[in-house]
Amino acid sequence: MMTVLGLASFSSVFTSAEELSIGGVDISGFLDMSVSNTDTDDQGSDQVIALNSANIRLFSQLDDKVSLQVRMAGGDETEFGLEQANITYQATSELSLFAGEYLSALGWEAYHDPNRLQNSFSAALVYPAFISGAGAKYKTSGFEIYGSVASGVWDSPFADTRTDDIGWEAAARFTAIDNLTVFLGAASGQISDEVNFDRTVVNLWASYVMGGLTLAAEYNDLTDFAFEGDDGDSWLLMANYAFNQDWSLTLRTINPVSVYI
Repeated sequence: MMTVLGLASFSSVFTSAEELSIGGVDISGFLDMSVSNTDTDDQGSDQVIALNSANIRLFSQLDDKVSLQVRMAGGDETEFGLEQANITYQATSELSLFAGEYLSALGWEAYHDPNRLQNSFSAALVYPAFISGAGAKYKTSGFEIYGSVASGVWDSPFADTRTDDIGWEAAARFTAIDNLTVFLGAASGQISDEVNFDRTVVNLWASYVMGGLTLAAEYNDLTDFAFEGDDGDSWLLMANYAFNQDWSLTLRTINPVSVYI
């Protein structure tokens, strides 16, 4: 008989309230570690302490309209290095332009650990992570629209900027109704230099917050995911209840990706 016990702990190295500022550069970040214990009848107990993720964010407001962000990240399974580097120009109070390496706008589940409601990603996660490109965002109190073009939507290392593989990402977010958010987005682009088709994902999610309760649902439609004709979908349902600032309970059910990976 095997018993597995897991404990995930999140601790901020620099919280937003204690953000450091040195020479006009704001420094913040987080450290995410987990402890798991496996107990088997024939092999005894095995405890594993893992560094899931370490992340440092550097932000500088260069002038009234221009800001620069750099993120360094790593963990036990990934080498510590540059994660993001992008510059933003605030053209008006609603319109901003940006360029560099930045996080995809798609997906209900947050990419960075402290912003997620669970310690793990779900098997329904099929959207891009980081994108190398340029784009624009228009945001008001009730809605937001976003679009970008990229040298690589699905594989975008910093040193590999390719003008022959132009992909795109676009999204709209609606928040006009109190406590309700509805998001619709899509991304498309080649998955590598070796293929000549575009992988496309359409991402739809909605969330509703009522006191300490958060409800969310997400659906993804996939086209040519691993090869041409490899189409499918995935969905997610989630409920989270925050008892206080320190404790919360999350329930999540998914329909995993119904394509070949």
